[in-house]
Amino acid sequence: MNIKDILEDLKVFVHSHVKENLIGIYIHGSYAMNSYYHAYSDIDLLIIVKSPLSHELKRQLVEKLITLSKSGPQKGIELSVLLEADVTEIVHPVKFDLHFSNAHLQRYEKDKKYMCENGIDPDLIAHLKVTKERGVVLLGKPVNEVIGEIREEDFINSIMYDLNDVSIETEIDRTYYLLNLLRFRYYLRDGKIYSKVEGGKKALEEFDGDRSAIIENALSNYEPVKYAKNIICEDEIKSFFDALTHEIKSMVEMKCFSDVFKANDTR
Repeated sequence: MNIKDILEDLKVFVHSHVKENLIGIYIHGSYAMNSYYHAYSDIDLLIIVKSPLSHELKRQLVEKLITLSKSGPQKGIELSVLLEADVTEIVHPVKFDLHFSNAHLQRYEKDKKYMCENGIDPDLIAHLKVTKERGVVLLGKPVNEVIGEIREEDFINSIMYDLNDVSIETEIDRTYYLLNLLRFRYYLRDGKIYSKVEGGKKALEEFDGDRSAIIENALSNYEPVKYAKNIICEDEIKSFFDALTHEIKSMVEMKCFSDVFKANDTR
């Protein structure tokens, strides 16, 4: 089952079951930014509703997502149901009505009473930011009519939260964290939202030598025909990650100082 069929199946289900309570279904992440690769990407979605879903409908939606996940990408489907009131007047961390992802898949399958619901998620502010700037409407109202103002400091805090536990233990970890570090670095520089692949490709224009080879290794997991695998010593990889992390923290500190200065400048 290809991604378009999965999205169409989900759209029909949500439209027929949620009905007039539905505000919209929105795609964000790699698929929305034309950087989707089956082995390394998931399908990222937000469903915005006027009022909370019933427990019965939540379970029906979970069952549909379990079925679609088995036909979808290896990393599965990540979907959050959010209330309209929580995305028009945004408070970080954002509340969710229901959450589904691969991390909860086995428990959802084994325990029919389990429900990841009525919680808060520090990552949601970043998902909303990406959706607002580069998201795709699968069904419903235009994004800018639904998602309200997102405070810059909340978005940055959300990304920094995700990058607090950077790991380079496995190739999957290295790919995920390196490309996320790079795209966030460029966001801090020019204020644009990049996909992981776009951030990696932009970095190839700037870095050379072993650091360029490290980036190519990460990109090769997305585009194996275009980018070759390179043998790099572990010390060089660690050094690059440490340098990026230090640079980003310094950039965030400078940005925060600059914003405070502007806020206090009454001239």
